Amino acid sequence: MSETYLYRQAIPEQAQTGTSSQQRRQLSKLATIDSGSTVTDLGGDPNEITLRGQFRGRYADLMAEELDELFGPANSFDVVPYYSSTGRLRAAGYYALSSMDVGRADPRRASVQTFDGRLTREGTRQSHRRSLHVQPQRVHRTDYGNETRALVSIPSAASKRTWYKRETQERAPVSTTKTLVCEGDQANVDLVDAQTVDLSPPYELVYDVSYEAGGQCDVVLWDDHGRSKIDDTGVPSWQWVFATSHEFCGVPIIDTGNIRIHLDETTGITVDQYTDTTWTTLDLPPTDWHLHDVDITTISPIRIEAHLTFTHNHNSDDSYTLRMLARRGRATTQFTVPSSVSTPTPSGLRDSLAPIADPSVRRPASHLGLIARKEVRR
Repeated sequence: MSETYLYRQAIPEQAQTGTSSQQRRQLSKLATIDSGSTVTDLGGDPNEITLRGQFRGRYADLMAEELDELFGPANSFDVVPYYSSTGRLRAAGYYALSSMDVGRADPRRASVQTFDGRLTREGTRQSHRRSLHVQPQRVHRTDYGNETRALVSIPSAASKRTWYKRETQERAPVSTTKTLVCEGDQANVDLVDAQTVDLSPPYELVYDVSYEAGGQCDVVLWDDHGRSKIDDTGVPSWQWVFATSHEFCGVPIIDTGNIRIHLDETTGITVDQYTDTTWTTLDLPPTDWHLHDVDITTISPIRIEAHLTFTHNHNSDDSYTLRMLARRGRATTQFTVPSSVSTPTPSGLRDSLAPIADPSVRRPASHLGLIARKEVRR
């Protein structure tokens, strides 16, 4: 079994990693390496890792498309960990992806896809901490309550937590409101109310977390391609989506680790909930408002946002739009009314989404990055 990982994806045992001194190109973010790939050692600058190899097999074309999206501009990933589960990887650290080329090894075959990419090291656990930049804001309007908390999620495995304001170097203690159990090892999250911090915004929630645990709780957007998540051979078959411009072949599914929201324009919204190690269907009240259009606007490790347009009895002249914000680890999602809409959410639509609706009138407006340890050192 592979012991080396880039973000949440395993690099095969037979792979080798190396470095390259090629000049860094446009910064774009993340990568996935499948067990059918290999990696070539080119040698060079120790701060730049070069990955070169192939995806092989039934889903090679999907994995190549994931890479193509990951290195494009249509997502909000900054740095991701590269590490060994044994802790013995000299090049371990936080990396940004500098460049990636993917394509078919043979134009006539989709089952073998080549990739050639470069990652630039931005720091390590020794030099940096994870930083959740937060600036709570009031939403334009929500018709699901008036709660004033601005909850953010961090891995339950995170330690050495502190609120920190860069401009003044002030600190404040971190208090956990609740712990949510999510699917996967080390995927649980702690909820923290950013609205109660005794600092003036913006500020950051700084914490230390292992490379392995850091991404386990991140929110995921899937393209289900009209099939089960695990195929008949036991292989995951859904496609991980990293671009807001992605052309869906199946249904978009937002997976927070706690709930999965299926955004099906044909059959409507359905929800699965993770409870006691299994996924079960969460019944939503029936409604005569139907999901008409899904527009994904933000994809990041901590949140996915979309504009959802509904029609009343499939009448396109009678429609209503909501903004949807799903966050990592959360059992609810925030539905807000866009500033261009002056009327309240229709009761039938409002009631149908109520079981998964967040009642807060605030959003934390958060962003995940790094902060140097020397900056937060006392």
